Amino acid sequence: MPNWCSASYAIEGDAEEVKSLYKLMKRLQEQKEPSVPNGFGKTWLGCLVNALGGDYNKIHCRGDWSNLEMEGNILKFTTETAWSPCDETFELVCEKFPTLCYFLSLIHISEPTRRT
Repeated sequence: MPNWCSASYAIEGDAEEVKSLYKLMKRLQEQKEPSVPNGFGKTWLGCLVNALGGDYNKIHCRGDWSNLEMEGNILKFTTETAWSPCDETFELVCEKFPTLCYFLSLIHISEPTRRT
């Protein structure tokens, strides 16, 4: 059982690229079923990796996003990931949207609960 890492992200850059990423993530989370079968649901980071043309088997994407919102030209959301933030996922985002950069704030890493 992993330690869970909660992080808050802000992504900024060209307004059109930020808006395109927001629309993509919004579309993924509003689908009836996940675009890729997984145990996290429609907002699994692997669904985003897949939508961007990446291979979710090669890019660390073990978690999901929530609280997706636009604040001006800044995209904000939180993630819940296993062990650490999934930087490779957001490096792919920045590769696909060259003007974008992301900022992350680590919120909390929780240790697994032991059952006796």
